[in-house]
Amino acid sequence: MAKGAKDANGDKSDRGSGADWCIDMSEWDDETPPLHERIVPGLIPAKAVTILSGDGGPAPPLALLLCGAMALDGDWIGRKVKPGRTLYLSAEDDADDLHGRIAPIRVAYGASFKLISGFLCIKDLVGTDDAVLVACPHGVIQFEC
Repeated sequence: MAKGAKDANGDKSDRGSGADWCIDMSEWDDETPPLHERIVPGLIPAKAVTILSGDGGPAPPLALLLCGAMALDGDWIGRKVKPGRTLYLSAEDDADDLHGRIAPIRVAYGASFKLISGFLCIKDLVGTDDAVLVACPHGVIQFEC
């Protein structure tokens, strides 16, 4: 039983979790969890790196649709999103493919590519090593060692 957990008699356990780096949740029972800003309410946190991935296909990926909705202050899968700038890393679609995938988003919002480009930065990684960040010696993570 973890520290702070109650046994069948309702007594608190003094036994630790076994790892000093574990978060001590034993005092959380009477606390309200803090609210965090979200890009998509209930789904995607703001101020955090978020990775959306999935199988490829002919339609614009959900992640690219989200980027379009953020860039153009629109909805994404029926949810309002917080507008803002985004970075889209594409390891499968080159610039020509991305042009075709973004075109229907642009048309749906009645926006220009010029407007979208002010809020959406796309990095084409097709033909590269696909490694965005690498773990280097001494625990350092960066673009290259």
